[in-house]
Amino acid sequence: MRVRRAALCGAGHSRMVDRSATMPRPAIGWRMVRFGERSGRAAGVPHASPRSRYPMYSPAFVRRFRAPVLSLLAVISLAACSAPADESGNAPFWSRARPVSASAQMDAGATAIAAAAEPQAPPPQNINVDPVPPGRYRIASALSGRCIEVRDGSASNGTPLVQSACDATLHRQFFDIAETATGQYRLRNLATQKSADIPAGSAADHVIVQQWDDNGSGAQRFRLQRIDTSDRYRIVNVNSGKCLGIVGAATAAGAAVEQIACAAVPAQQFHLGAGEPQPVRQNGSQPLLPPPPPVPPSATYQPLLWPDDAAPIQYTQDDGTLVTHVGGRVRDRHAREPIVDDSYQVFPPHYFERRTHEILIYDDAVPGTSGEQRILTVVVKPQHYWYGTNFRHGYIGRRSEDPLEPTSVALYADNGGMKLLPGGVATQTPIANYAQLGQDPNSNYTPPAGAPGNAFVLVKEIRTAANEAHRPLRKGDLVEFELGIFLAGNPDLIGRFNYYAEALVYRAGSHGIVSWFRGPGYGVQRPLDSLAMPAEALSAGPWMTLHEDTSSEPFRMLQQASHNIAGYNMQPWAEGRRLIHTSFASGRHSEESNTVFTAHAGKAAPRFSQTRCVDCHTGNGRSSPVVGAPLNRLGVFIGVAGAGTQAPDARFGLRLQQGTYREAGANLDGREAELVLTGYTELPGRYADGTGYTLRRPNYALRDRAGQPLALPTALSVRVAPSLIGLGLLEAVPEQQLERLALAQQGDPDGVAGRLQIVADARDAGASRVGRFGWKAAAATLEQQASLAFNTDMGVTSPLMPSLECARGSQGTACAQVDTGSAKLTAADIHQTTLYLSLLGVPPRRDFDNPLEQDAQARGRQLRVKRGAQLFEAARCSTCHTPELRTGHHRFAELRYQTIRPYSDLLLHDMGPELADTYVEGRATAREWRTPPLWGLGLAASIDPSVRYLHDGRAATLEEAVLWHGGQGTAAKQRFEAMSAEDRRALVDFLRSL
Repeated sequence: MRVRRAALCGAGHSRMVDRSATMPRPAIGWRMVRFGERSGRAAGVPHASPRSRYPMYSPAFVRRFRAPVLSLLAVISLAACSAPADESGNAPFWSRARPVSASAQMDAGATAIAAAAEPQAPPPQNINVDPVPPGRYRIASALSGRCIEVRDGSASNGTPLVQSACDATLHRQFFDIAETATGQYRLRNLATQKSADIPAGSAADHVIVQQWDDNGSGAQRFRLQRIDTSDRYRIVNVNSGKCLGIVGAATAAGAAVEQIACAAVPAQQFHLGAGEPQPVRQNGSQPLLPPPPPVPPSATYQPLLWPDDAAPIQYTQDDGTLVTHVGGRVRDRHAREPIVDDSYQVFPPHYFERRTHEILIYDDAVPGTSGEQRILTVVVKPQHYWYGTNFRHGYIGRRSEDPLEPTSVALYADNGGMKLLPGGVATQTPIANYAQLGQDPNSNYTPPAGAPGNAFVLVKEIRTAANEAHRPLRKGDLVEFELGIFLAGNPDLIGRFNYYAEALVYRAGSHGIVSWFRGPGYGVQRPLDSLAMPAEALSAGPWMTLHEDTSSEPFRMLQQASHNIAGYNMQPWAEGRRLIHTSFASGRHSEESNTVFTAHAGKAAPRFSQTRCVDCHTGNGRSSPVVGAPLNRLGVFIGVAGAGTQAPDARFGLRLQQGTYREAGANLDGREAELVLTGYTELPGRYADGTGYTLRRPNYALRDRAGQPLALPTALSVRVAPSLIGLGLLEAVPEQQLERLALAQQGDPDGVAGRLQIVADARDAGASRVGRFGWKAAAATLEQQASLAFNTDMGVTSPLMPSLECARGSQGTACAQVDTGSAKLTAADIHQTTLYLSLLGVPPRRDFDNPLEQDAQARGRQLRVKRGAQLFEAARCSTCHTPELRTGHHRFAELRYQTIRPYSDLLLHDMGPELADTYVEGRATAREWRTPPLWGLGLAASIDPSVRYLHDGRAATLEEAVLWHGGQGTAAKQRFEAMSAEDRRALVDFLRSL
C-alpha cells in the first residue's frame, strides 16, 4: 500500500465474478441481451455486458560544413512544408523525402562522410560537485525526470520555463550557467540567449519563472545548492530566497517552473547534466544535421501565451502510481450496438442536467512483479446520485458455449457493481479495506438536493484481465469498461433516469484512454474485441482522437467530446453544447424533450441569419448552398470595394442578415434582404485520359424583403459554415511552426508561397496576432471567432463585441434601436462555448491499413486508400495540406503536445482568379484563402447527403473541389488531371477516409 499526498476524488467496490445471474437487481428488472436483441425501455436497466555528435555551431563545425550543409538545405527545404512536426512543435525541414539533383546528392554524400569523421562529444552527464563549475547544462526535474526548457522555443520575453520530455537535440533544453558573483549564477538559455527571470523581482510564492533579456538583477541570479552528497541541487533565487520547483509537483509535460518557499521535496530538486546538444539524424541513414535555430518572424505579431492554471489530467504520483482523470456522459445504448431507434452517440434528453461524471484511474504496480502486474482502482464521481450502478469490463462478445460469431454487443466477462468510497477521496491505492466497503444502493431512493460532490463517490478495483480467463492484469493489457447508470429520485421530477455510458479502453501501465477499434469480426476467439488504433489513424493524436464508429452513426461523429477530456471539464462541456444548440430567440433546444433555456430567450437582435449555432453547423458539420434558396445558412460578407479594403455597404453594413425563425408559434423575420443562388455557369474540362468533366461557377441575385431585385454589393464573399472539430488543437499550434512552414515554401518548384495572416487582437487593438480561423484566417483565437459568430450571424453581443454588427446601414434601424453597447452573453457563456469547441474529439481515419481485416471488399478499400495517400503526396497536395502539425502549450491540458494530422498549414495561399471573390480581410487579398483542414472531410456526406465543397460550396464533389484549384494549387491540380481514372478514384477515396 502507498499513501497519496493529494487526492482528486473518491473510490468504491466490485465483485470479480460474472454477475449475469447473481448481482443484486434494481427493482425495475434486467436481462441479458444478445446481438440484435433490445431491452424494453420500461425495464430501463443496462444490459449485462465485459527513441560523430558535434558541438553545435562551433567555429570548427561552421568552417568545415557550411558549404555542403547549405547546399543540402537548399534542396531539402523544398520538402519542408509537408513535414511532420518535431517535439518542439516546429516542423523539421529534413523530414520529408523529395527528388533531388545529382549535385545535391553528392553534397549530401560529402556531408555524410564528413559527419562520420567528426569526433563525437559525450551526452550530458549529471554532475555531483560543489560548487557547480560554469558550463553548459541540461536541467532536469528530479521528480519527473523531465527537462526544463523555454516553452515552444519562443524567443519572446516573458515566455515561461516549463518541463518537457528530455531531448538532447533541443537547444532550448540547454542553459549556459555562468557565475557572475561568488555563488551567484546566471542561467542563459542556449536557444534564445535569454536568462531565467523572476517577474518583477517578486518575492511571492507561486510566481512562474520566465525568460527575459539579461539585466544583471537579483531576479536573474540564482544559488545552486547541492543536496548533501547527492547529484541533486536546489536552485534558489538570490533576490527572493525562494526555491524553484514544478507547479503542483506535477510530472506531466508542460508543467511550469515556479518559485516557492524552500522545502525538502523532490519537486524542488534538479539534476544538472553537463554536455552539449546532440545533432539530429535524418530518417534512415541520411546525414547528420544540426536542428534549425528559431525562425525570425515574417511579420510583427505577438505569440499566444496561455496560463498554467489547468490541473493535470495524466500524471505520475510520487509513489509511481499512474493517474488518468477523464470525464464521461450518459448514453442511450451500448458502443457496438447498431443504431435502430436509440443510439450510442446520441445526446439523450436532459444530458446537460448533471448527467455527467468524472473518472479517475489509479494504476499501481503489484509489489514484487517489477511493474509487470498491475492493479487498477477506478473512481467515479457523478454529478447526480445513482443507484444499482453496473460496471462492466473485459469485453468478450460471446460465452464459451456460444458459436465463434459475436452473439452480444454488450457481453463482458465481469458485470459487477461498484462500492461506495467513504469521504469520496482515495487517500491510498490499492484501497486497503476494499473488500469491506459498502455497496452502491441497489434500489431507488430520494437523494439529497444538489450535486453529490464527495458525498457520493463510487469505486471499482480491477486485478484481472477479465477477458483472458481472469488471469492477473499485466502491463500492456487493454481494459475496456462501461457503466450502467440509474439516477436516484422520482422519474416524474428528474426526467429519464436510466442510461448507459461510453465504452472506454485503458492500457494498463500507461496514461490515458486509448482510441480503439474492433478486431476481426468472425472466426476468432474474441470477435469484435477492442484493439488500439494504429498511429496513422490517430487524426488528433492519442488524446483527442475518438474511437471507431462502432454503432453506425457517422453523422454524429463530429459531435462527441474527446475520450480524454478532463473530468472537471465534462459538465462545462455538456453545458457548452447546450449553448450551441439553444435558440437565442426562444431559448428552445434544437433537440426535442430538453428544457427551454429561458435565460437566453430574446437575446437575438431583430436582424439575424440564424438564431442557433447548429442551424448553420448542422451536426457540427458544414453548411451548403441550395439553388433558388436564400443563403441564410452561409456567411454573406459584403461591403463597398476599395483599394485593399472595403467600406461597409450603406444598406447592410459588412454582413447580410437574411434569416427567419418559425418555431413553436413564433414567427420572426430577421431579414435585411436575401442573397439567392440562382444557378451555375458550367465550365467544361477534360482529364488527360480524355474523360470530360464540368465545373460550375455560382451566380447570385440580391432581393429585398418583398422579393424585388437589388444591386449586388461591389465587395461580396459567400462562405459556407465550416465544420467545428479540431479547432482547439489548431489554436494550440505554435506560431514558430507556422513560420517554418512558410519559410520552407520559399522557392517552391510549384510556386507555393504561403504566408501568415495577421489580425488585430480582439482584446487589445494595439496588439497583432496570427490569424487561424475562418476561410481567410481572420480570427486569432476561438474566443474571438465565437464572439464574431454570435454577433454577425445571430445578433447576440458579448464582452468582446458589445455592439451589434446589424446596426450598420439603412436596413439596420431595428438593430440600432436596441443596440445599447452592452453584452447579452457573459464571459462565462463565451468560455463555455470555446471550451466545448476546443474539446470536441476528432474522428479517427477510416479505412486505414489493417492486415487483420477479413472482409475482402473492406481490405481492398483499405489498400486503395493507402495508394491514394501515396498519390496525394506524389501530387504535392501535401505542400499546403500539411499532413502533420504538433501542438504546444494551451490553456486546456487536453490539447498540449499532441501530433495531429489536420492536413493544413494554416497559411494564406493565392488560389488564382477563378476562386477569387471581391472581399479582403487583414492581409488576405481577394485571391487568398487559408488552407482548410481536411480532417472529418469524409464524414460530410453522412451529415448532409447534398453537401458541397470549397469556400462557397460550388463544388458538388471532391473531384470538382480539386479541379477548382488554381494559382499556387495549379501544379497539384494538373497532376491530378494527368492521373488515370483508377488513381483519381484512389486519391478521392483517401480524402474520404479523413
